Amino acid sequence: MKTKKASEIEEGDIVNFWPGWGTANQTVSRVAEVTDCQTKAELILIEVDGETDGLKWPPNTEIHVTEQEA
Repeated sequence: MKTKKASEIEEGDIVNFWPGWGTANQTVSRVAEVTDCQTKAELILIEVDGETDGLKWPPNTEIHVTEQEA
């Protein structure tokens, strides 16, 4: 399994945020740059499988991605 930085994740990528914890691979449905209202840090919002409460990651966080089938 390879990784991409959160800032490199694109819609349609197949990700697993916590491999080894029994979590499933999920398809990214939306990616957006956001600013944390308390720390003013730039974060990457990643929503998967149509969920609207995505997770926010620092841009350099390594996210596990699955190779897409051709």
